[in-house]
Amino acid sequence: RDREVILFFFAFFIGYLPHLYTDPNHETRREIAAVDGGETIELGDGRILEYFITPPNQLHNEGTNTILFIHGFVMTGRFIPKLLGRYQDELTQKNVRIISPSIPGWGLSTSNPSHTLGSFAEDIEKLVDHLGIETFSVVGFSYGGPHAAAVANLLEDRVKGIALIGSISEVSHLHLKSSSMIPPFLANALFRIVFRPLINHVLPMERIMPYILSNELQDVTPTSLHIFVDDLVRSFKHCTDGLFGNSSLVDGTIPWPLNINQLSANGRKVFVYAGRKDEMVPIITQEPFKRIPNVQYEESDHGHLRMLIDPHWLISSPISSMIDPPNTTDEFE
Repeated sequence: RDREVILFFFAFFIGYLPHLYTDPNHETRREIAAVDGGETIELGDGRILEYFITPPNQLHNEGTNTILFIHGFVMTGRFIPKLLGRYQDELTQKNVRIISPSIPGWGLSTSNPSHTLGSFAEDIEKLVDHLGIETFSVVGFSYGGPHAAAVANLLEDRVKGIALIGSISEVSHLHLKSSSMIPPFLANALFRIVFRPLINHVLPMERIMPYILSNELQDVTPTSLHIFVDDLVRSFKHCTDGLFGNSSLVDGTIPWPLNINQLSANGRKVFVYAGRKDEMVPIITQEPFKRIPNVQYEESDHGHLRMLIDPHWLISSPISSMIDPPNTTDEFE
């Protein structure tokens, strides 16, 4: 009888495997993205790229300052419209629109088995061409920092400015625990079988995250915390190999395929924002960015997530700095 029970669970596990490794089809991705307020574009290789526009009514306005925002690890492009939703009137008055795509493997963006910084920049080129955007600025937070730098590197003449917020750098792996101890395939299997179901159905994340990130979430309002946790759960719910498949950027197993000192070439504005209380990306890892010619480097007393979750600081400093002409003193109230 014990043998029959073992065979039953083995057969059940084998039958369940396809559900663990089968990605949603394109139509399903489009439907879920639309429900969440996003849009999708089909790339040349058949993958889907999810993106969000904030405010939605600013897409086709001529003369609008476009800012491309690249999210961090365990996040999706929906975080920005959720966070800045109450500032849509102010963004419209400042003639600003923010395009926030989900990095492949996160949200509803199809994973790319050959994902690199360069391939992501090529995806973004297709996106801005699709939207009819000629020039724009780019902001990258944390894990999104090197992706933003790659976009500026590839689309050199179209990127007017770049801001890096708590960005990982080429030396971050020297100060962070390696994420490559477990093979990506095994890590993803454990994630899909055990961790993701717990995140989606069992664990009360809004109660757990304040304890896990207590130093990073000091003084964060309940509303902002809810927005962050909601997007974190969304990233776990829909991501395919984003969690472990692209960890080489963090653990330093591959070098950045670009020279960050070239980010300020041709007079491009470069802003770097770091937090002295940042424990996820220690401020010592920002040293390479300080050497970028003509960089505008700014430190705050914020932690890693607080730099992003604080909408007032985000808009009045990094975002306003990207507006042409710059207007860093006219802050949002």
